Amino acid sequence: MRPMVRIARIAGALLIAAIMGACAPRAYGAMGMEPMLWSWAGMAFDLLGTFLAALFALFVYRWLTGAPKSALEVLKERYAKGEIGKEEFERVKTDLTS
Repeated sequence: MRPMVRIARIAGALLIAAIMGACAPRAYGAMGMEPMLWSWAGMAFDLLGTFLAALFALFVYRWLTGAPKSALEVLKERYAKGEIGKEEFERVKTDLTS
C-alpha cells in the first residue's frame, strides 16, 4: 500500500473517532453548563485537533520523502540504470522538452 493512501486512511479513522467521541453524551460540567454546548465545543476542538494532526503528518511525510521528481529526472535515472537505450532516451527527451 502506498504511504499516502495509508496516511489518508489513518487520518480518516482519526476523524471518525473524533466525531464519535465529540458527539457522545456528556455530563453536566462543574459550572452547570448545558451538555449540548459542551458537545458542540468539544466536537469543534476534536475536529480541529484531528485536522492539525493530519496536516502535520502530511508535512512530515513530504519532508521525509522529498519533492516529487520531474519526468526528465526519472528518464535520466532509467537511462543511467540501463533500463532504456540511447535512442529511446533521446526520443522521449525530445518529447518532454518540446
